[in-house]
Amino acid sequence: MHCWSVFFITTTLVTVWLLPLQAQTPATAVSGPVQRLERFAGTTRLGGNDTRVAIDTWLLPNRYKIEALELPLRGLTVLEVRGGSVVTIIDGQRRKRQAGEFWTVPAGVQIGLETEDDSAAIQTTVIAE
Repeated sequence: MHCWSVFFITTTLVTVWLLPLQAQTPATAVSGPVQRLERFAGTTRLGGNDTRVAIDTWLLPNRYKIEALELPLRGLTVLEVRGGSVVTIIDGQRRKRQAGEFWTVPAGVQIGLETEDDSAAIQTTVIAE
């Protein structure tokens, strides 16, 4: 009986803790099976200048290919694999990337993404030209 009480109390506490987090989740823009979650889109001050910045999380299912990722802005892009693994195709170079890896792509360079047996979450931060 004691085990069930602990289980019930723990489940209730976790549910109450996660409920506000669910309310803060931004709306998802769905484009086919790929989901784009906008985290930030606006202007910030960099080096004394106002600069447009867009931060998005992209959820890619397994065995999926994107020839050219359509970013919301044109500019220097910082990418991070937030979860899973992905193969990137940048300037014709294929490279497998794992969770936690960061890299940059100059403005105007096409970014291709492929998932294999694992789905992936990619975060992009674009600093507009």
